[in-house]
Amino acid sequence: MGKKRVSRRGLHISVAIILLLFLFTGSVAYPAYWNKIASATPLPELNDDGFRLGLDLQGGVHLVYEADMSAIQAVDRVDALEGVKDVIERRVNTFGVSEPVVQTTIQGDSYRVIVELAGVFDISDAIDLIGRRAGVDRRTTDPDGGGAGAGARGCVSGFGPCAVR
Repeated sequence: MGKKRVSRRGLHISVAIILLLFLFTGSVAYPAYWNKIASATPLPELNDDGFRLGLDLQGGVHLVYEADMSAIQAVDRVDALEGVKDVIERRVNTFGVSEPVVQTTIQGDSYRVIVELAGVFDISDAIDLIGRRAGVDRRTTDPDGGGAGAGARGCVSGFGPCAVR
């Protein structure tokens, strides 16, 4: 007498909801099949780019750089580490890696920059890209047409055009 009976109507509604949920999850997991149907109907098409896997699933490079802070005053060390992080982020962004992780950690006297590049498998290229120094490009310009070196200025390549004042 204490048991509650489920009506047929409630059972049909539950089955319909489960089927709709199944169709929705299937269309998200396999958008190519959904897009075939959607192209013939007014339904919207789904993004067919696939999943972006992170460093843990796709693999890649995990680099840890430890900074030598012996020549830097203690009050300036955090700012210096953030500056290094900004430079590394700019270099990594030019590498074209999607969703790179560049972060800093400070533990006691250990100042580190951690770089994670998902999808990059050539470790030496990643180290060369991050570790290379900005080159200095010396150009001589002379507005008067005089001798070479009269208006020489040091220009750092990769940081915009060289302007001579």
